[in-house]
Amino acid sequence: MGQDTKETKKNKKKTRKPKKNYNYFKAFEKMTRYTVQAAALLEDATTNYNLDVVFEDKLDDIRRVEHKCDEVVYEIMDQIVAEFLPPIDQEDIISLTYALDDVTDAIEDVFTCIYMFHVDHLRSNAVEFTRILLQSTEGLEEAAKEFSHFKKSKHLKDKVMAVSDLEKEADKLFVRATHELFGDSSLDLREVIIWKDLYERLENCCDAAEMVTKLMEKIQLKNL
Repeated sequence: MGQDTKETKKNKKKTRKPKKNYNYFKAFEKMTRYTVQAAALLEDATTNYNLDVVFEDKLDDIRRVEHKCDEVVYEIMDQIVAEFLPPIDQEDIISLTYALDDVTDAIEDVFTCIYMFHVDHLRSNAVEFTRILLQSTEGLEEAAKEFSHFKKSKHLKDKVMAVSDLEKEADKLFVRATHELFGDSSLDLREVIIWKDLYERLENCCDAAEMVTKLMEKIQLKNL
């Protein structure tokens, strides 16, 4: 048993050997591309909405994207555990990695809930939400590209503000959509509960994207 334990430890050390010249910033950019892909799938599915056809087909697509994003998370974690001197604080790398993953997870969650709740038709506000969300993830991708040279960047703040503006737009839409929802006497209680939940989840997606850019800005300020 002692030999097996030593062998296991040896194998773990092998798998955790850091890659030479590993680029965390490129990994972050890769993760943001997956968030854009996820948001684009959701925007397309809601624009051309058909519960049975569109969502059954696209659920597998969104899960594949989320899985690819998870693979980058595992790659970063393996690297950070084994690397002696990362380019920025280990804690910041871990926080940013999981924050990025949360965005893709939140988008997948909306997809799954629409299917689970058996939403037969979409309210127009939901389609507008997915448009804002797609723009937010595209802005997040631009921020990640700028973050790769954050010590010299003069434009990261502008990228962060652009995503913040979209989040404010999403907040206003959330208030308006919820107001209209509870004022619609034609809806039964089931529909109100479902849509209240979905609006909150859609807003959370936009909040998550903004949180990542704020974290990038915070890391930049720490390292100036």
